[in-house]
Amino acid sequence: MISYADQVISSGQPSKDSIAGLLYSSGVGKHTSLVYINRSVSAGGKVAIDTSKYIWEHKSQRPHTFSFPIACPLCAHIYPWQSIPNHLVDAPSAFMINCKTKLGDGQRCKGTWVVPACPESSAVNLLYVGTWRVM
Repeated sequence: MISYADQVISSGQPSKDSIAGLLYSSGVGKHTSLVYINRSVSAGGKVAIDTSKYIWEHKSQRPHTFSFPIACPLCAHIYPWQSIPNHLVDAPSAFMINCKTKLGDGQRCKGTWVVPACPESSAVNLLYVGTWRVM
């Protein structure tokens, strides 16, 4: 909120121009979605309300803005998912990852999780920290 106060209240920037900075400076930001509601008044006095939803995305932690299930639905092991190759995450289409758990008989679990396709959105990018998707 300090960043917002400095940029919007003190410096007079439009609040919509400070959203990207707020998303990346907030420690809570990567744990929740954000809905931005902007009220504007036209020269004719007509009021318009625009909404934008910001959802955090990360190549290995939250691919295509979707969180992993905590456990494999088949073997119930916690955090069993294989690493996701970059070429799969960079593509907007859905893809499947496999459980990497070895069972008692030496076989690998056949559990899978489908990462849904990337939702239609635009990205607010900063290097190394993931991406925010604007819906």
